[in-house]
Amino acid sequence: MLKLKSSFLTLFACTIFVFLLLDSKAQEPLHGAYKEFYPNGKVKTKGRYFYGKKTGNWYYYTEKKILEKRLLYRKGKLKRTYTYNLKGQLAVIEDDKGNVHTKPACGCQ
Repeated sequence: MLKLKSSFLTLFACTIFVFLLLDSKAQEPLHGAYKEFYPNGKVKTKGRYFYGKKTGNWYYYTEKKILEKRLLYRKGKLKRTYTYNLKGQLAVIEDDKGNVHTKPACGCQ
């Protein structure tokens, strides 16, 4: 009987340890490439995390695969927003200080 109790306690302790290990993994911040998809399987958003913070360029697409927005992050802080028109041409640039630069609709400089 003592051996049975000992085995049960060992199994119980191992189970608790595994659950704690899995739970701690779930609490880790996102790191690496990230993609989000529309229900039809096309990419909606893509970017990268660096230990829980967005970094670099993040791209946002319409369901028709047209780039509508690009956000530039540095160490988790938004630095620039690039907004595109329905043809996928750059239309507006806004920096982190609120300065806005518009581009002509023709896509020319």
